[in-house]
Amino acid sequence: MVGVVSVIGSGPSGISAALELAKDNSVLLIEQAGMLGGKLNELSCKGEIECLECGVCSGLKLIDRVKKEKKIEIMLESKIVGVSFLESKACLRIEQREQTVERLVDGIVLATGHDIYKSNEETDRVISGARFEREFRLGIAHDFEKGEKVAFVQCHGSRDRHFNYCSRVCCKYAARFAKRATEKGASVTVFYLDLRDKKMREIENVRYIRAKIGEFVLDNNQVVVRYTSENEEPCEDKYDRIILSTGLLPSSSNQALASMFRLELVDGFAERSYAPLPIVTAGTLRGPMDIIESINSGYQSAKELMSKMNAKRE
Repeated sequence: MVGVVSVIGSGPSGISAALELAKDNSVLLIEQAGMLGGKLNELSCKGEIECLECGVCSGLKLIDRVKKEKKIEIMLESKIVGVSFLESKACLRIEQREQTVERLVDGIVLATGHDIYKSNEETDRVISGARFEREFRLGIAHDFEKGEKVAFVQCHGSRDRHFNYCSRVCCKYAARFAKRATEKGASVTVFYLDLRDKKMREIENVRYIRAKIGEFVLDNNQVVVRYTSENEEPCEDKYDRIILSTGLLPSSSNQALASMFRLELVDGFAERSYAPLPIVTAGTLRGPMDIIESINSGYQSAKELMSKMNAKRE
């Protein structure tokens, strides 16, 4: 089959979907930001002594492949502002640098990503995992040091009364940074409600405390963590740095996206479209997943789109 398909969003799932679709189609890859990669551009390699298989490098390699693929047309700084469904195609209205263009496509992969929970607890010494990764990548956040007391607080912004699902990535990235911290000689504590990733349990020289966090209180150059233990006892410990494992949220754009592309939203995420044209969703638009899972989701969604396009033409 040779058709024209659009992939909207160029994070891990978007770029893998574009590459898979480019085997048999012309692909229009639309990205709202000024560069490909989505939130990959805010993440850092976490290994130093060995690869910790976080997926960042895999995603960056796919971006290089997309840039070299002649069947993929890339539109940066571009936003979908409207869509019309015709008999066998969709007309996308795309705003790019204050100009609006229209493009006809035979099918669409939506890979528009997610948001990150924004904590109101952050200070210079209490920071979110997302902020730490971003600043660590840019060289703003200093690396872990010998003798430093570091605490990771899990499930911050997920699995609570507001967002009762597991974000799936928090344990994984905290485990990789906790391992790096112990290798640097830091003293590491992990506060948790539940640990879903077995690698988090396999790190040596880490203190695990199952507890409900009460508050963080600045005390000179340290932070006091007040918490309630499993035995319902009030406790407190001091740390030099606190890293909050913040959860993944549905993108704030999902409601508008759902209206435009006739998506069904469940807990804010979208797994399917009821539009008359073949449209599939991919990556964290569907729900929380890590980088490797998002890449695989992109490949699978591309194949699903091809199957629907073939069925429609028969």
